[in-house]
Amino acid sequence: MTKGVILMNFGSKHFAHLVCCLYSLRRHYSGDIVILHDESNEELTKRIAEQDPKKITFPIRFKPFTREELGNGSGYLNKTRLIDLMPFARAVFLDCDTLVVDKFDALFPDSNEVRLTQFCDWKTNGNKMSKRIGRWKEVMNEQATLQMALEYPAINTGVMGLSKTSKNLSIEWQRVCRLNISFMCDELAMQLIFLKFPHVVLPDAYNCSPIYRTEDHKDEDVKIWHGHGQKFLRSSNGLRIYMPTLLEMWTDNTYCIREAFCSNRYFRRLEADPVAFIKEYAKDKADKIIESNGINEHTFN
Repeated sequence: MTKGVILMNFGSKHFAHLVCCLYSLRRHYSGDIVILHDESNEELTKRIAEQDPKKITFPIRFKPFTREELGNGSGYLNKTRLIDLMPFARAVFLDCDTLVVDKFDALFPDSNEVRLTQFCDWKTNGNKMSKRIGRWKEVMNEQATLQMALEYPAINTGVMGLSKTSKNLSIEWQRVCRLNISFMCDELAMQLIFLKFPHVVLPDAYNCSPIYRTEDHKDEDVKIWHGHGQKFLRSSNGLRIYMPTLLEMWTDNTYCIREAFCSNRYFRRLEADPVAFIKEYAKDKADKIIESNGINEHTFN
């Protein structure tokens, strides 16, 4: 296959996110999609893929690294295998907890460059990023010191454009990530190596957080939202963005969303008592979200 979009899901925690991403993706993209999945969710992934109206969503099974093998953080290491696993010459990778709201052609590489996205307007010498990068000084001192000293864009690997010909990037990404298998190791390893390889860094319109905003943010400019760390459900703006898609899909059980809700405790709580859930996480914005979406205690019954 020449060109396509890749999703990766192992375990069951992010099934509901996966099907929402797939639904939103298909509204703005008509090409091939691959879902990389593990053995445990093979049956449901196949059923989801079969519902693709274009009939060009393909499940591909792989064996993920596990905590038993490599300890905490091993799940993040799986993302460094994307270039090896993808069947496309050029691809866009999306985390399951993304929501596509516009065309995203700029994410596809022209050649062997990696197309990365900046998180908000964060820089590597900011307080939070400096602290994260500082944990890598023992294994990548020169690169970590450089990034902490200068203003490089803070990379988020939830949305990327990848090329099959970027073999050297793939090898180095996996090597560096293995030096410090830990929380967000895929992202921080990419942060430390991307300057050595052909790259483009796109603004956060292609990977936009519901809660962190650039000074000139406009919702209408966003191509892809990214609800990192359950922020689609655990923030008022995330709920504002996400609820219409959940409700559209629930009506016809699109992509098995009702079954997918069972896989995550936040989705289960939303289903059980949507009014109480929204009031807990949307705070003073809750009434507006409830009213504009016509939500009541029976919405997900």
